[in-house]
Amino acid sequence: MLDGNDLLMAADDTHGGYNYGVSPEEATATVVFPESSPIDVANVRSATLVSVVAQGMEPGSNMLFNDEVIKNDAWDSPTEAYSDSKINVESVNVTANLTASGNNMGFRDTGTSGMQASNAILMVEYKKGAEISIEPKSTIVQPQDQFDVNITVNPRGNSISGVEYYLKYNTSVVRAETQNKGPFLGGYDDTLLVSNEIDHANGVVSYAETIKNSSSATEEGTVATIQFTAIGERRATTGLNLTGVIIVRNDGNETEYIVNNGNVGIYDNLPPEAKGYSKFRYNYASKKFESLALLCSNSTNPDELKGYNITYVRWSFGDGQYGTSEGGLPDDAQDGICVCKNHSYTSWKWNSTAGAYEPFHASVTVTDDGCPEASDTTEFDVMVHMTADANGDGKVNILDAVYVGMHFGESCPGSACCGHSWDDPQGDAADMNNDCKINILDAVIVGTMWGHTAY
Repeated sequence: MLDGNDLLMAADDTHGGYNYGVSPEEATATVVFPESSPIDVANVRSATLVSVVAQGMEPGSNMLFNDEVIKNDAWDSPTEAYSDSKINVESVNVTANLTASGNNMGFRDTGTSGMQASNAILMVEYKKGAEISIEPKSTIVQPQDQFDVNITVNPRGNSISGVEYYLKYNTSVVRAETQNKGPFLGGYDDTLLVSNEIDHANGVVSYAETIKNSSSATEEGTVATIQFTAIGERRATTGLNLTGVIIVRNDGNETEYIVNNGNVGIYDNLPPEAKGYSKFRYNYASKKFESLALLCSNSTNPDELKGYNITYVRWSFGDGQYGTSEGGLPDDAQDGICVCKNHSYTSWKWNSTAGAYEPFHASVTVTDDGCPEASDTTEFDVMVHMTADANGDGKVNILDAVYVGMHFGESCPGSACCGHSWDDPQGDAADMNNDCKINILDAVIVGTMWGHTAY
């Protein structure tokens, strides 16, 4: 229900009287009905739109629903009970115009004497009675897989003696192979199987069954099980839609019913997204002293169904060496998995012309557990200096020692999976052995390497 008060009055050259230059389209108040969930249109028994206006109810005003005029000359006379106050209540059946979401109503003055739009009420009545469903509602399969769906009926307080339905599907996506009787109405000796057909050309499975005697089904159960084969391309989908449903009570009369359709999707494994980083901006060649580069990956996978888990991680360190890591379950959709690998670089790349180090070009490849498996590779740089060359000028001297002295006693704060271990690049460079602490060990490394050059 929506309420308020909008004064509407259209007057232009085509309607005489006072000409305010306002067209009927401009003299329209539109309200959108709020919703907590989509309307199940297929199971609506009726929908009624009630509206209230006041004053100026001359013939010609239009009542709209979902942007279409559903009644001309609406509110053309006061409702009898409210004639003294000139209040008009208009009620229209809008079942055929109802949509699952975004339903709206419009009050439009067409240039008569104006009106005050006040209230709009949309009343939706759902069907009652039994419930017939596709189970499972959503099925994801591999190409060429065979799978079953059940047609189930919940009597919901009724005593059921007969069921008829037609199930339609896309013949380019799935093929119905067999349909077998279920236990809902009883055993083979208790029922008459009137129809059990599969129309492969048109994609229709039909079924009709009735109880032989005066007994009835009162508990939820499976009417029939249909076996399908997935014959379509990857990512193809089809609805499994029930039509022509008749559910009969044990008094011989039909009961109302609610339909819950289903769908089938053919799985297409989307590849994961590889990500890789070096935890330290500056790494040092391990010769006299061990200094391990730490490479990490927080790769993610877009799949929400099969193939979600990254199970294999392969590293190429850029120096001709390779390594592997086990994958893991995703921590969350943003960070994915976090796997790390230590590597000892024993050399560096010095560019004499530029007078600077060049990075090693590392890469990481991640593979998921889909069928078929899918992989992705990304490259990233790992900077490696000669041991103790903190400032990267190709030689070890007092400049490098100063880095250690300035940050002596500090520890790296740590970080998320693939952030740098050190916030301060200078502190990163002073950590000669990548142990996240700057102490006497780093000073000893500088002293031992004093005077060495990278060229």
